[in-house]
Amino acid sequence: MFEEFVRPELVRTCNKLDHTIYHLDRIGELTHLKSILKIKTLDAVQWVPGDGQNNQSLWPEVYQQIHSAGKNIQIWDGFDCLDAVAKQIGTYSSIHHTPLRFPIEQEVQVRERLAQYGIE
Repeated sequence: MFEEFVRPELVRTCNKLDHTIYHLDRIGELTHLKSILKIKTLDAVQWVPGDGQNNQSLWPEVYQQIHSAGKNIQIWDGFDCLDAVAKQIGTYSSIHHTPLRFPIEQEVQVRERLAQYGIE
């Protein structure tokens, strides 16, 4: 049903937009990853394993597949996850990291961590 109904609409939508990202949500959707990655006009994938699953950084095979297909990766699970995923795929350059909010009391630590990535 995915190939018949979802993928054609996803391709049409990606073809109309300048920047595209697919939210791959929960392990049941992993069966469609190869098909999704074949969409030439899809730019990025955000993988969210779902409640009760290992955190985002513990899925190297998923990130390696996405990266090997030439797609960018969006993650949101903190700096340690960013470092783990970058190590798994061998680069930071194709990762868009959207950190969760941090309490103001952690401002100094967050700024120090950002400085490690060349962000001031």
